[in-house]
Amino acid sequence: MKAKRILSLLLSTAVITTSIPVAAAAESADDTTAGLTSEADISSSDEAEAASSNEADAAPESGSDSDSAPEAEASYTMDSSDRGRVTVKSHTLPCYLLYFNTEKDIPVYFADGVDEIPYISLADWKDIMKALHTDIFEEEGYGLEMEADGHIVTYTRENTYTAVFDFKEGTITFEDFDSFLKAPGNTNLLDTVASNQTIEDYKPALLRRLQIGSYDRYGKEIVLNLSDYDIPVYWSEEDSLYLLPLQTLGDFFTSLWMEINPFYNEKGIYLTKQGIFQMGGSLTDIGVAVFGTEEDKEKNKEERRKKYSDADLDSPNGPISEELAWYNYCELCLALDNLYGLKEQHGIDSFDEFFDEAGYRPNLTSIDPGRIDGALEDVIHYNLDDQHSGFRRMSPFTIAPLSYDNSGLSVLLDEKDQTRYRDARSAADHEIPPYEEVGNTAYITFDGFNMGHHADEYYSPDTEIEVQETPEDQSGDTVALIHYAHEQITREDSPIENVVLDLSLNNGGHIDAGAVVAAWFLGEAELDMMSSLTGAMSSGIYQLDANLDTSYDEDDTLGSRNLFCLTSPVTFSSANSVASILKQSHRVNLIGKTSGGGSCMILPLSTAIGTCITISSPINMASIKNGTYSIIDSGIEPDFTIAKPESFYNREALTEYINNLF
Repeated sequence: MKAKRILSLLLSTAVITTSIPVAAAAESADDTTAGLTSEADISSSDEAEAASSNEADAAPESGSDSDSAPEAEASYTMDSSDRGRVTVKSHTLPCYLLYFNTEKDIPVYFADGVDEIPYISLADWKDIMKALHTDIFEEEGYGLEMEADGHIVTYTRENTYTAVFDFKEGTITFEDFDSFLKAPGNTNLLDTVASNQTIEDYKPALLRRLQIGSYDRYGKEIVLNLSDYDIPVYWSEEDSLYLLPLQTLGDFFTSLWMEINPFYNEKGIYLTKQGIFQMGGSLTDIGVAVFGTEEDKEKNKEERRKKYSDADLDSPNGPISEELAWYNYCELCLALDNLYGLKEQHGIDSFDEFFDEAGYRPNLTSIDPGRIDGALEDVIHYNLDDQHSGFRRMSPFTIAPLSYDNSGLSVLLDEKDQTRYRDARSAADHEIPPYEEVGNTAYITFDGFNMGHHADEYYSPDTEIEVQETPEDQSGDTVALIHYAHEQITREDSPIENVVLDLSLNNGGHIDAGAVVAAWFLGEAELDMMSSLTGAMSSGIYQLDANLDTSYDEDDTLGSRNLFCLTSPVTFSSANSVASILKQSHRVNLIGKTSGGGSCMILPLSTAIGTCITISSPINMASIKNGTYSIIDSGIEPDFTIAKPESFYNREALTEYINNLF
């Protein structure tokens, strides 16, 4: 990428000085573009409500007024991985971990007068990682130690796995990326089920992980070569100081499993979740602090216009520095090259080459943040075109983005399928409820997976376990519905011989709730995962305490009843995963149409200029056949096809059809 830097800057300058009309803004800064329901659930109101309740203290003033930037407190002459010597200055800023009431003051470093790219010392980052795992997520047993030897720094987890930083070469080497990042309580290498609470006598709450049948195959060593992406790192043995960019650290240490992204303005460092920024239609306090009010943005724009007056940029957004624009691009390429889970399926060897070939490189390397945001939005929505990837929020620097207003063919087809199947259900001879009995057949219908409470809370007499009233209620509690359905189906003198899980309009949701559904249907559910980054493979076995009596036994299963799952092209993400688990068991018959696919867990990412996106992560849901793991992104074929959408919701005819299969 170094060889292309001069060309890139020339191209971006040519684009800036050419009179190209900028279309109307694609979205306002307050629009999260929530997209489809996903495992990450980044737009959940729960996180925003938590943010609001945790911000009882007055929030710091928003915006990034350059006049109030603190003076440098210390200066260092340091070595650089690009073989030069640099002057690095520091000043102390508050670092917020999720909420404002978790403030921790840390020194932040800036090289050669570039005050838009913050660097963090590995010693301070180690403390931040510990605080996130132990204080924020309350993970017992997490440990991280640091050892420096010349230009080599080694992080070592309590499980002995390491991350080695070579400051001369500009590399980070993970002997096992998955093991280094996994939570200490996770049974499996790629354990995606978050529920890990216990109840009385340390019994597992709701879901129990089984060792028998679980499997892990560890992945290959991962080397991140920052020098290849023109990202310098700095060190001083004399000062015992080792610095990496905040954005790089966040992308590879906190984004994947904790879903925590880094953000920076001159007021502070923010390590937080995207879902915390907004509640309802308004920004939370921390959202305002990071993204600013409209007045803040205008003031910031004018300050940048004065600061970079030689840029000669006639833009409603104002310029950013060339250094920030270039780092933003390089870090984006580094993150996508390693963390985009469908890179191979899209035929992308290098995102830098892809951006160049597709014509996005000039805008993505522009010093106009609106051009960067517009191009990135088009890349995600039009070119990547997968429903787990989305453009969520513009950069705090962007007022009017370059707008393409494009949608990919897959997304457009899904919109048509959604309309066809929703119209068909609406036209049914009766309103379809979440639970329904038709003769000897029970139907459980819901359009998304959601956990209404933490796993241990379901056992409390103070917890209201309410069954959703309609299938499309996205705030409905999947556990409550399954608990209710289990009671009805297994009641004394129950007439139910067939149980049908209707996932025909289920877009997915919380993977924990999906595990609940699969474990209920099968007694023991096998969740298979694989990493497109490391090649690691993992299988976990889960049981459900369906009747909430703290025992995992036959009373939690559906016994010898005939089991079916109804799928359509709309069945997506974790619903697609549940369909795969059920079919792989050879105990459930799938009826309907091939499911809509979606195999990757969602990965929220920020960029160095503060843009929020999501992508398909390298953690893929998979299936096993003859010992071979395969991702399930293309969907699951049914055992019995139903041709017309209308037939999915004619419950009398469907019940007769099911009974005639035997």
